[in-house]
Amino acid sequence: MKVGLDNISHMEEDLTRSHFKEEEDMKICFVDVETTGLDPKVHAIIQLSGSIQKGDLVDEFDYRLKPFKGDMLSPSTTAVHGYTKEDIEKFPESIESYNKFIKLLDSTVNKYDKKDKLFLAAFNATFDDGFLRRLFEKCGNKFYGSYFWWPPLDVAILAAEYLKETRHTMPDFKLSTVYATIFGTPFIDAHDALADIKATREIYLKVAGRCE
Repeated sequence: MKVGLDNISHMEEDLTRSHFKEEEDMKICFVDVETTGLDPKVHAIIQLSGSIQKGDLVDEFDYRLKPFKGDMLSPSTTAVHGYTKEDIEKFPESIESYNKFIKLLDSTVNKYDKKDKLFLAAFNATFDDGFLRRLFEKCGNKFYGSYFWWPPLDVAILAAEYLKETRHTMPDFKLSTVYATIFGTPFIDAHDALADIKATREIYLKVAGRCE
């Protein structure tokens, strides 16, 4: 079977259209959490921020959460996120913020359609994914996988590949350091979840080759 130049041209056009459709249909939920400690089994999310991207459309969210009774608070974390115990006590109940988040997810994907899910993306995604899964469990939802594909997209790992030739010049691989190295400008407001997620999204778009 011979394939002419015209046919090749049509094939390339079809592949391009298919690629664009995949880009338009891809749903990514960039997430960053601030927590009361490092262990999702005993600590809790106190700030859940992120943005849901589908094509060029981006919806941002930013929730505060009061830990469940029995959740532990490590004093050292206050130095990281800046919230005191008194601040956290004034936050909305976790279930209230969780319900708002679920409402947003339900408006984005059909949880009954196994082919319609979000990619969870985060910087050090295992951490955020673990705490988010635990939040679902605490709120009585065993169907975390109905909303998110596994595994999550770890922006730190993607950035490590992108920066492998300059990694030896970097003092560490914190989000702020990676951002400054890639874009040449300092990243301020580190450890505020909403600021972190904006930086994470910019890094992802750069290292995944989705922008120049």
